[in-house]
Amino acid sequence: MSTERLKKFFYLFKRMYGKYSLQVFLLIGLSIFNGLIGSLGISTLIPLFSYVSEGRISGDDPISRGFSAIFQYFHLIPSLRVLLITVISLFLLKAIILAIFSYLKTSIAISYELHMRRKLYAKALWMKWSYLSSQKLGYLNDVIIYDVGSLSALLKQFATFSLNLSSFVIYTATAVSISPFVASATMGFGLLSILLLKPFMGKLLTIGQEGNLTKKEIAHQINENILGAKTIKIMGVERVLSEATNKLFYKLRDLAFRFRKMRIIIDDPVEPLSMIFITVLFAVSFLRPGFELAAFLVAIYLIKNILDYVDKMRDFAMAANGMIPNIQRVIQLQNELEEYPEENSGVLEFKFEREFAMKGVRFIYNKNSGYVLDGINLSIKRGEMAGIIGVSGAGKTTLADLILRLFLPSSGEILLDGKNIQNIKLDSWRKNIGYVAQDIFLKNDTIENNIRFYDPDIPEADIVDAAKMAQCSDFINALPKGFKSKVGERGALLSGGQRQRIALARTIARRPQLLILDEATSSIDNQSEILIKKAIETLRGKMTIIIIAHRLSTIMDADKLFYLEKGRVIEEGSPRQLLSDPDSHFSKMHNVKT
Repeated sequence: MSTERLKKFFYLFKRMYGKYSLQVFLLIGLSIFNGLIGSLGISTLIPLFSYVSEGRISGDDPISRGFSAIFQYFHLIPSLRVLLITVISLFLLKAIILAIFSYLKTSIAISYELHMRRKLYAKALWMKWSYLSSQKLGYLNDVIIYDVGSLSALLKQFATFSLNLSSFVIYTATAVSISPFVASATMGFGLLSILLLKPFMGKLLTIGQEGNLTKKEIAHQINENILGAKTIKIMGVERVLSEATNKLFYKLRDLAFRFRKMRIIIDDPVEPLSMIFITVLFAVSFLRPGFELAAFLVAIYLIKNILDYVDKMRDFAMAANGMIPNIQRVIQLQNELEEYPEENSGVLEFKFEREFAMKGVRFIYNKNSGYVLDGINLSIKRGEMAGIIGVSGAGKTTLADLILRLFLPSSGEILLDGKNIQNIKLDSWRKNIGYVAQDIFLKNDTIENNIRFYDPDIPEADIVDAAKMAQCSDFINALPKGFKSKVGERGALLSGGQRQRIALARTIARRPQLLILDEATSSIDNQSEILIKKAIETLRGKMTIIIIAHRLSTIMDADKLFYLEKGRVIEEGSPRQLLSDPDSHFSKMHNVKT
């Protein structure tokens, strides 16, 4: 990893794990303590070997001298029993420290993963609709599940890295104190191996990153194609899509082969080369004056561990480098969550007694496009049924989105009893606004749970009443399991009209004061439309209803109509008034339809 990328990694690491600094330092502290105990335990082997071979602690190395001083200070007579107990005790203590370290490492990583997923998902649900609606399918899922999972794994790997680094430094210092020649030769060998393998590690990193991107693209293709499976089958393009995705599968396979080949080049030569190095080192050390077998054996054991730690730290550097894109995606999502929160400046409770109105409302999606709504003025009295009509692209659905407060007007005001709706608490507003769209969202769950829809406070009696009012009791009761019947993925086991009525029942069960039906009858059969019209009639007077429709039959009983064209209300009146004027747009539209 280059110095620049190292700086970047530690900046990103601090950004993602800053709140876990205390836990990270605790793990680092345990790592250092573990390294010290491990080094002390290994060092004890020198006097142990000396005692076994010569019946006493001998040797001129610092370790042997240190243990002789310790025994003299405590007035202990060196014995095989004392030395064995010391070695075993130190390694048992090291094992206990490692167990505590592993438990804390896992606990902290799991806690971090839970915290991040809860935080990101909760904030994502409260983001602006303009942001959510523009996201690529599966983007939030990938970041919250895969990228956060990668960050949790990286946190554990960093903890292991701190363990390896601490042991590496302490073992190196111990090896230097035992045999400076052996330690320096080992450091040279380790550095040389890293330099020789650096180009291969760079290629391995590139292959790994390309493989991750390919996996994400495959996941996106699968999700998208499963959602559009019906259209795909009808259009008969299964083979084309299969072949297109197969190219990605082949690409992933080729990358896997290349990745494995790189790993073979990097990993497989390490062990035989290490053994050759140790053998050569032994031969050279044996010929040097003052050679001590016990000290050399311990130094070799330390060196073997040091080389392993170098290998593990190299793997961590590669893994950390490869996870920089994961960290960046999570940071990007965090920034977006902070930049695009849903605005809720209201302090008033919802109260609707007289009139809903729009005064000079204009709206533009972006500066490069024209106004979608350009000076909308309309007024609807409480309890009235109003129809919004106009050709496609006139701004009807955008008008509904503004009422739902998915967007804010670029200028002008939306008023409820003379008060700007932005001053009303968002949760209070949404509880009193009902919405049924053309594109119905149903969970793959029971009809009952789809009507209740995450609101446990809705009693079963209200669900049954809402179903009756929505004209869907008959078909529900005819099902073998009634309200307990599953609807399938996105309501696939129901007809279009049935799905629409279930959605209407779901809205009615919440008893809204203002109900918006957005093209709710545009894609259903005539019989279903008749039933929905009956349902609307049962709601008339009980709530204020705004119907956006292409089918004129749906709004013929409305109290008033508003005709939109190019983002403006160009005429309004009751259906009869507008039909009586042969020059009205509604009259012309009605004549064309009939």
